[in-house]
Amino acid sequence: MLEIPRPLMSQSYEIVGGDEVGQWVADRACDGKYYAPLSEAIGLMRGERIIAGAIFNNWNQSSVQLHMAIERLNRDFLALLAWYAFEQLNVTKVIAPVSSQNIKSQRAVCHAGFNLEAVITDAHPDGDLMFFTMTAMQCPFLTNHYSSRLESYYGR
Repeated sequence: MLEIPRPLMSQSYEIVGGDEVGQWVADRACDGKYYAPLSEAIGLMRGERIIAGAIFNNWNQSSVQLHMAIERLNRDFLALLAWYAFEQLNVTKVIAPVSSQNIKSQRAVCHAGFNLEAVITDAHPDGDLMFFTMTAMQCPFLTNHYSSRLESYYGR
């Protein structure tokens, strides 16, 4: 079971994981396809409703793919995703694949600190496939503000 640092989130939110979150994200960001055995899903609930979620998959010890669906942008949730990718999985790069037709997702990943690294023409059913990436050095959520909250939780 994934242990998630609670201090990042306020009391009005709950961090959840599992297949329900994975399917929620897949329905919004992955054409409804979620393969649980090779994925980790992390979600954010407010009350009884999932308002944000992420699927991490294709981890190869150097990089991991991230698929996000977010109804309400939450910086603490993005910090949690960064912590999971860079601290737990210890990757050097997070890759967010986005359809060239999905302007809203392109804006969201750019707002989260990702940079466009590559475009593969005609690699997505809707057009081109864009690969946005982020390294730990580029990540705005691995700052002292967020890391000190994690360290106080773990007693580092």
